[in-house]
Amino acid sequence: ATDTSTSAPGSTLASVVIETDETNGSADDLITTHTGRSFAASQVEELHCDARLRAVIINSAGIPLHLGRARRLATAAQREAVRIRDGGCDFNGCEAPPSWCVIHHVIRWRDGGTTDLENLASLCPQHHGLTHSRGWNMRAAGDQTFEWSTPQRRIIKSQHHGHTH
Repeated sequence: ATDTSTSAPGSTLASVVIETDETNGSADDLITTHTGRSFAASQVEELHCDARLRAVIINSAGIPLHLGRARRLATAAQREAVRIRDGGCDFNGCEAPPSWCVIHHVIRWRDGGTTDLENLASLCPQHHGLTHSRGWNMRAAGDQTFEWSTPQRRIIKSQHHGHTH
């Protein structure tokens, strides 16, 4: 689509699909798109000039898991990945099963948060509400784990599959 209210040339929205099991290579390596087209990795630099880039990271089955800011709501595949990873509510000591939980953006979407697994947590309604309460702060702690800071500045670490991290 082109904006006809301006004389500026239009830009292309390009999705760069990256498989999670690929290793980082040199700029001379070939990248194969999801449609099977190959091009030199160095050509990605050319896209930066006139295109808006969106990285879509997929698993080995080709299912998108990391969508950045391209999409606000988690996909069905992302929801399933978070539910499997977390095994229920992430809040330490909570026994709510995955079916009771919502998928929460740790860094809120409106604050620039991404729809990537590292920024998505499984929370039951009680702990989702608590996370949004005044004085509570949730953050990513690395390795897809999370922590809460209470109003009294106590740190509570997340749990996955009933194990504390």
